[in-house]
Amino acid sequence: MLLRNLRMDKQKPRWVMGILQLVFVVAVIALALFFSAALKPDTNHSGGSRVSVTSDAGISVSVTNPLPRQFTPQVRLNGIVTARTQTSIVPQVGGQVIKVSDKFKQGAALKKGQILFKIDPSDYELTVGQAQANISAASSDLKVLEAEAKLATQEWTELFPNEQISDLAARKPQIAAAQARLEGTIAIKQTAELALSRTTVRTFDDVKVLSTSLNKGQIVAPNQSVGQVFAIGNIEISVPLSINDLQTLMPVLDRNATLLINGDAGKTDIGKIVRVDAVVDQRTRLANLFIRPNTPGHLTVGSFVNVLIDGPTQGNAIAIPQSALSERDKVWVVSNGALSARKVKRLGELDGAVIVSGFDTADGVLTFPPVEVIEGQKATIRETRREIGSD
Repeated sequence: MLLRNLRMDKQKPRWVMGILQLVFVVAVIALALFFSAALKPDTNHSGGSRVSVTSDAGISVSVTNPLPRQFTPQVRLNGIVTARTQTSIVPQVGGQVIKVSDKFKQGAALKKGQILFKIDPSDYELTVGQAQANISAASSDLKVLEAEAKLATQEWTELFPNEQISDLAARKPQIAAAQARLEGTIAIKQTAELALSRTTVRTFDDVKVLSTSLNKGQIVAPNQSVGQVFAIGNIEISVPLSINDLQTLMPVLDRNATLLINGDAGKTDIGKIVRVDAVVDQRTRLANLFIRPNTPGHLTVGSFVNVLIDGPTQGNAIAIPQSALSERDKVWVVSNGALSARKVKRLGELDGAVIVSGFDTADGVLTFPPVEVIEGQKATIRETRREIGSD
């Protein structure tokens, strides 16, 4: 019995310590909650907070009274230089290449009418000579028949003065056939001369060479591609843009664009928007517009270009602070002592302010709308800020 009492005395302090530990833990949690509540910011004071002081007259708010202004939205985009079409260099006649221009090389620029290469013209010159000989023979035959016809007509008139000479006796069918043979030989010569002229291949326009596979001495066949070029006048800048940006620029056709060739510090040029994609890319939801630069010769296909495009000037725009937007396109105003929501159309940004289309600002636009606000909630104006951008 004595031994059992001793054991109970030894276990009692452990039980008491457990109770004390539990009380300590509860006390620590309570203190933590107390200090957390004490350190929570006072949302009943202004200074950038979206919750304003509440009184019997409603919440107290700061407003701004913006005035209508003119604004020209500007869209900044990135484009890539492209060639609208590429042309294969294909000789129309065959033969051995006897000359290749030093400029018929990849990346070279050539003016309209410059020689790219020449094909040996010997065979074609012989064909022209043969055609000329045939013309001479046909012409001689025709003259003989005409002379015979004249003589036959004179004899017939002397023998039969009161009768009409027949066509056969007057050599008319023979003369017609000879005339046709002469015209045929002339056509053959013209064809031979055309083939001869095609032995010299020239540029059809101001072009840049994309590729070439031609060497002197090479035998080429008609319609064999020996290189590719693109006309400098076909250079365009393809610029992808969102539907919102496209709507900002409407109407977009024939609108001028500033081209920053090598960044803002590089060379600039002016271009004109000539086309817009008929459909929107279903994956990216972007459309492409195409700009034709005024001086395309210095552009390199595949290079990137920064593009600045001014939209139509808006005469009834309003500048509001960024903080006035409770959503991307929603602001709150004070109207007859109550809060009222307004949907706005963003036009752009300027000097840190958001530019929107004009709307009814009533008694003022809230500069810091409360986090939780209800349509028709009472409000009093405690401060009216100056218009953004005013002196």
